[in-house]
Formats: sequence, structure tokens, C-alpha cells
Amino acid sequence: MELRLGVMTNVELANWFGVSLSTFKNGKKKKLEELKLFAEFREDKGKVNVKKIYEPVYVKQLGKTKQMVIDKIDEVWSEDGLDSCTRVGDEICELLTQEGVIRKPDTIKAYVREGRNELYGKPFMEKGTIGKCIYIWCKRDPETGEYSLLTPEEQQIKQNLQTKYFGDATEKQVLVKGMVETGEISKEDAWEVLEEMTNMGTPNFMAFLKEIQAALGCQVVKGTLVERDMPLMLDKGFEEQMDK
Repeated sequence: MELRLGVMTNVELANWFGVSLSTFKNGKKKKLEELKLFAEFREDKGKVNVKKIYEPVYVKQLGKTKQMVIDKIDEVWSEDGLDSCTRVGDEICELLTQEGVIRKPDTIKAYVREGRNELYGKPFMEKGTIGKCIYIWCKRDPETGEYSLLTPEEQQIKQNLQTKYFGDATEKQVLVKGMVETGEISKEDAWEVLEEMTNMGTPNFMAFLKEIQAALGCQVVKGTLVERDMPLMLDKGFEEQMDK
């Protein structure tokens, strides 16, 4: 039996885990923790709604695979700190395959994202066990898959295009925060208001990406910049742009 998208009953999940219904019910909390290794899901009023599947078939030792992935992340992550969970996941998938551990690439990438949050913290938030990280716009070499920082000149082009498409987004973010604090809008509605104020809807956002890639003549993607225990040696122009 394989996992499927949508609501799955206790009977179906028990069969998938290969245990009796009573065993599943008695250990449901533990079993749902294990289910996180295989799928993204939501639990609502006792029902499990599967949103995304990493591994459709139950594998008893998958927890060991997750730890193997996490153990390899910092070793595989670029030394200069700029990389992505997608590229790191692909490389770790190859390494595990060489070791005889065959798993779906999407499963490995999901574990890398969880491991990144554990090791480096969630982007822009509190640090993890060995560092912290942020998201930045960067260049990606389509042949090697490697990432590189924008030059000071490219940063300026990006900044000009951001202003063209989204205006003074930073000031507007502060204004929206003020609206939340005074109770004018809820936190849940804040993003919708900000998106409207900054013209950051999908069509405008995609037009921005298209123009910046045309202006720079290369792939421009979202990368994860990690700062480990020692501060990363960033180019001065980049630091100046980040401080703005």
C-alpha cells in the first residue's frame, strides 16, 4: 500500500504502517511523528490530510536515512556559505546512492531543508546549532549548478529594478507593521495588504525576475547564504548593499 494525497483514515494509515488498528491508535502520536519522514501533512480534528508525499512506501529505517542526510549537510554545503537545499540535496542523493541507500530525490531535499533549519536556523530567524542564514538573490551557473554573489554593479541593477517594480517596500513594511500593532489589521491579513501596497503580486514579481535576468544575462535565483561560527568574508560592495 502507498500513501496518497488527501485525507487518510486511521485504518488506511494502520495498514500503511503494517500494524493493527488498535496498535496505531494507541501509538498514534509517535506514528504521526514518524509519518513526517514520509510526507507533509496536516492534522485536523483527528484526521490526517496528506499535502505532499516524499516516500509513498513505508520503510522502517527511514529515520536513519534522515540522520545520514543531516550529518552530510555541512560537509557538502559550499565553503563560502552560498548554496541551496536543492543543489545540496542532489549531491547528497548521489553520495547515498553510492553507499547503497536509494531514496527519492524529493525525500532527500526535504530532509536537507529540515537539516538546514536545524544547523543554521530558518532564514532571517534565530541561529541553529552551528550558524545562521539568510536568503539572497544570486547567480546560478546552469552548467555546474554553482552559486555566486552579485557584483556591486549587479547589486545596483537589482536595487534599481526592485525600486522600479516594488517602490519603497521597506517603508511600507514598517507602515504595515504599525497597522498590525494598532489592531487595524490582523497578522494573517498583513501580507495581503503589503502585497497590494508594493505591487508584489505574482505577475509583477515574475516580470521583475524576467527583467533582472535579462539585464544581467544570467540565471538569478534565491540562494541561502550561511554564516557559520566564523563570519563569512563577503565582498565590500555586497555588504554595503545588504546594509541599505
